[in-house]
Amino acid sequence: PPTAPGALSHGGEPSEPPPTAATTSPFTSLDLRPLIARGVDPLTTILAAVEALPRAGVLLLEVPFRPAPLLSLLTRRGHGVCAEGLDEHRWLVEVVIGGAPGIEDLRDIEPPEPLERVLTASAALQPGEIYLARLPRFPRMLLPHLRGRAVHFDIVERSDGAALLRVEKLP
Repeated sequence: PPTAPGALSHGGEPSEPPPTAATTSPFTSLDLRPLIARGVDPLTTILAAVEALPRAGVLLLEVPFRPAPLLSLLTRRGHGVCAEGLDEHRWLVEVVIGGAPGIEDLRDIEPPEPLERVLTASAALQPGEIYLARLPRFPRMLLPHLRGRAVHFDIVERSDGAALLRVEKLP
């Protein structure tokens, strides 16, 4: 079943891993390597997870190779995709449902710049708008600052130690 290890939701409370692909969490993580190793085509599992996610939700896939045909298929269906090789036999694929917004990559920026950029972007959001950011690690120092704003946020830690943040301005 999909899980979102390290996920935080609604102002920072740990969220329970969803029992199935159907979830209200904006993040779903699937490690497809065992399925692929058994010779099972994961496309049905991937498409079910895509359908279960909300607009601007993110599907995180861990796969043993760069899945070029899948990336093309999801792009043609209007989703944003980013594939990153972690090593020779391990790739992380991020799929942004609906293709927007894009994920701002803040991993190579010196602290406290990522925190400042997230706070600036969050302050500029209009009601219903969403901001996505890829951070170098789980942003513990950022949490108190986000809790004091009129936003809903969710965070998931990627298998490589980086984190994805989703901030939505409340109406």
